Amino acid sequence: MKRTIASCLLSSLTLLTGLLVAPAVCRADHWERIHDNPSQGLSYHVDTESIVIQGGLVRAWDRVVYTRPKSDSQGRLIFSQKYYKSYDCWERVSRNIQSIDYTDRDSTAVVGEITQYSSTWPLNSATNGSAEEKLINFVCSKAAVKLRTDR
Repeated sequence: MKRTIASCLLSSLTLLTGLLVAPAVCRADHWERIHDNPSQGLSYHVDTESIVIQGGLVRAWDRVVYTRPKSDSQGRLIFSQKYYKSYDCWERVSRNIQSIDYTDRDSTAVVGEITQYSSTWPLNSATNGSAEEKLINFVCSKAAVKLRTDR
């Protein structure tokens, strides 16, 4: 009897843990292409499902895909990079929080280390016509829609 109760409790705990973790693991990215720079072989995307508002800032993942892969410091080919950023929509700037390099254009095969940036990392400013300006405009407009619809 004790063994049966213990195994039921363990099974219940395993199921509960699975249900709590599943949304994070099963979350589907929804990448929307924002800008192409054919002369540099780059395309920029934002994961619209990752856009969240925290205080006065907006956070989201963006991705750079290389049509011509670049090499990292160890000679490994990088086909895409993802950046988790904090956007200040009022000041029109962003700051890198985290970045990950990938050996494929779908951003599934990680290369090397995940880079964590300090809170003093320099701001990315949005100069006219730049990819950064297009990313900020897109993320901030999506955040504004979320604010209106969440009320």
